[in-house]
Amino acid sequence: MKIVNIVTNINNGAGLQRDAELFAALLEKLGHRPRLIAYDRPHTGIAYPADISLFMEIMLPDFLHHAKENWLMPNSEWWEAKYDPILPFISKVLCKTYDCYRIWEQKLPGKCVYTGFESTDFFDNVSAENKENNFLHLAGNSSAKNSDSVIDAWRRFNIPYHLEMVIKDISFIPRCVGVRNVTYRARMPEAQVRQAMNVRQFHIMPSHYEGYGHALHEALGCGGIVLTTDAPPMNEFAGVPKEFLIPSQTTWQKCLATCHRVSPEAVYEAVMKAGEISKSRRNELSVAARTAFLKDREDFRKVIAEIFA
Repeated sequence: MKIVNIVTNINNGAGLQRDAELFAALLEKLGHRPRLIAYDRPHTGIAYPADISLFMEIMLPDFLHHAKENWLMPNSEWWEAKYDPILPFISKVLCKTYDCYRIWEQKLPGKCVYTGFESTDFFDNVSAENKENNFLHLAGNSSAKNSDSVIDAWRRFNIPYHLEMVIKDISFIPRCVGVRNVTYRARMPEAQVRQAMNVRQFHIMPSHYEGYGHALHEALGCGGIVLTTDAPPMNEFAGVPKEFLIPSQTTWQKCLATCHRVSPEAVYEAVMKAGEISKSRRNELSVAARTAFLKDREDFRKVIAEIFA
């Protein structure tokens, strides 16, 4: 049994908090004692003795001496150079994607382990035959899903398939008004989101970049056919059909990650290609997505059990 400090932002209601809670739950199942620690609370003079301090993206110098070992689980697109001087204190880097492993093996050679990760399983056992032949773009709080290119594709090319856009950025309201086959929602109740994820056949998520990609993996878990960006790490995920990958148009650097922008034209071509496949092919891809989700989760849990043994 190991005592593990998990140090990160546990109050943002988004990716970091979700990562920390999922990881802590897994460690508990494995018989360890995780301790969630908010990075933005005063810690001076408080002792948190542990076997391992695991920093998720955010590093606290004050915590480097609380544990026997310091580990890091980074999100490359948010890594701040101010943390580089304290990297020598890190003995292991847990990488959620192969692209993350490639980046960090260059920074800390010999200390990196590819782990993968897992997302919440929202599967409601909706059969592939009962899924609707339409599209869901579930961006939520994120501004990194190429949402502008998605809505521009529907507006400019009069796409015949229905698109449900769920994004909190209200600037998209006027962009969606009057666009054929588009429904805009700023937010949806969780039960309704879950239903949409299970019923919609196609999930269009051409992300700029993903530290892991919870929305994308949740879609795979529901048997969704995911259309995403043809660039790492999005194109490395098992269960994502290669024939519907959307090519990158331009790139830019965000911290350690290479981000990608896709064009409305490329979105249109991928959507039309996906919408025209046979029902039997849709069923095959849906089953493959669910299968890949389960295998990735099993592989992740095995790796974590081994490295925390």
